[in-house]
Amino acid sequence: MKRRVYIVYSVALILVIIVLGRLVKLQVVDSSYKREAIANSRNVVTVRAPRGDILDRDRNPLAKSAKIQVAYFVPEMIPEKERAVVKRELMELFGIDETKMTELMEKKGHVVLKRDLSQQEVAKVEKLIGTDADDGEKLHTTVYLNIESGRYYPSNVESKLIGFLDSEGVGAYGLEAAFEDELSGIAGKEIRSTANQLERLSTGGLIYPAVQGNSIVTTLDEGISNILYTKGKEAYENLRPKGMTILAMDPSTGDILGMESFPTFDSNHPRKPLDDVTAQAFEAMNEEDRLNALFELWKNPGVSALYEPGSVCKVLTLASALEERTTDDTKSYYCDGFVHGMPQGVDIRCWSWNDPHGGQNVATAFGNSCNPAFVQIGHEVGIDALYRYFEGFGIGQTTGVDLPAEVPGELMKKDDIGPVEFATMSFGHGLAMTPLQVATAVSAAVNGGVLYTPRIVKEAIDATGKVVKEYPVVQKRQVISAEASAEVRHYMEIVVRDFMKIAMVDGYPIGGKTGTTVKLEDGKYNEDLRIHSFVSFYPVDEPKILLLIVMDESNADVNPCLMLSQEIWRAIYDYKKYEPETAVGE
Repeated sequence: MKRRVYIVYSVALILVIIVLGRLVKLQVVDSSYKREAIANSRNVVTVRAPRGDILDRDRNPLAKSAKIQVAYFVPEMIPEKERAVVKRELMELFGIDETKMTELMEKKGHVVLKRDLSQQEVAKVEKLIGTDADDGEKLHTTVYLNIESGRYYPSNVESKLIGFLDSEGVGAYGLEAAFEDELSGIAGKEIRSTANQLERLSTGGLIYPAVQGNSIVTTLDEGISNILYTKGKEAYENLRPKGMTILAMDPSTGDILGMESFPTFDSNHPRKPLDDVTAQAFEAMNEEDRLNALFELWKNPGVSALYEPGSVCKVLTLASALEERTTDDTKSYYCDGFVHGMPQGVDIRCWSWNDPHGGQNVATAFGNSCNPAFVQIGHEVGIDALYRYFEGFGIGQTTGVDLPAEVPGELMKKDDIGPVEFATMSFGHGLAMTPLQVATAVSAAVNGGVLYTPRIVKEAIDATGKVVKEYPVVQKRQVISAEASAEVRHYMEIVVRDFMKIAMVDGYPIGGKTGTTVKLEDGKYNEDLRIHSFVSFYPVDEPKILLLIVMDESNADVNPCLMLSQEIWRAIYDYKKYEPETAVGE
């Protein structure tokens, strides 16, 4: 009997030892179950890296990183009986529609409800989770706040050029998008418990710190940008054109000093137009139309909007003729109001067809902006040479600027150009350019003949300020000689001095040229719809700033860009502390 009991106990002991050994193997030696258990109780949260700043040429901040409050929740930790209540409260608190909220409720781990909360929203979240309750009881322990890196734009200048971030913190437009890889840095990883969302598991190397992104130093001059924005906003709100772009660049390097377009927005709140009229128009739209209008609002017309440059293009025709030595002050050009001899008896009108210019030398024809005279000047150059120069000035191409969504200009194939197309091409019709392409081409005509790739970023720097990457000035090609370029500047100075003094500030001679384009509507030119423009530069002998203003449908009889240009130049002279070159009234 005792022997049987002994045997039974022995067998039982052996079985217990085997079971215990198996458990040790599963839980200690073979740790896959352990890892799975840990994995099920923990969740990896991505920690956004502090984004690099966007700086002007003097390292003044245009966009910078800032600490923001982010609301998270852990859907699977919400008790089933509370899910409907929590869902409704979160929808009301964060303005999330039911479809989106249902989608969020089905996700696993730590889910973002909203980034960049206002102080009022933070207070509401704290009330929701009970962090300010006297008894310390939390109503919903699955919802919590976390301080992370966000984005802040100190002012409204250059919003379309700088862009903004999307809801995931990724550059959506402008420089933010173009330099995403440089600015974004390396995200960190933080492992949190799903049992307690506030618990950070920081031991054993389970937290990987984020690496800050590099900052970019742009070519922008914050002072000039502020002038373009302030003066442009005033003109836009007074004249109410359909749109307006103002661009300043250094023609000797291709550096973009400022680029503003209207209507515009605040990069901190990109869905809200800044001016009341546009904002009210948005409110009256249905959701689809409002979304399409936002996409248009966020575009940068400086690089994406094509237009016929009109008489500003006469600068390039004149430059080509001066380089080819087919015109000079001894030549005479006659205008009776029309260009005759076109196929099918078509007569091309001068803008002053009812008051013809008569006989003119090249300086007067340029000052009068006479279409028939420039058709004659173009014919003297010849289609082959003029086409070659137009291509040399970049017409029909992109500039290569480091900004997203640049569209190429339009220039007909040379073999498709007939007599009418050749005539209109000479005075800037039948081709299309963006404002930046126009400014770049005219810069080449006045800077000594060199076409530059426009530059928007000078360098990238790390968190210590050390330069880690340089973006050099790029010369594309020599289009005309320095001698011909000097003559272009001379004639453009005469245009302003003798024909449009309204654009000048006394004591500061500038060179310039106006442009007025009749717009195409349904394939036909509509005389009631016009684009006014004016390009100018200072100083005349060695241009350092070139200014282009393009105003779409200003409804003004006289080119409004002239007076606006004067106001901008006056502000720039004050800002740069430029001394007058001549006595006032001289």
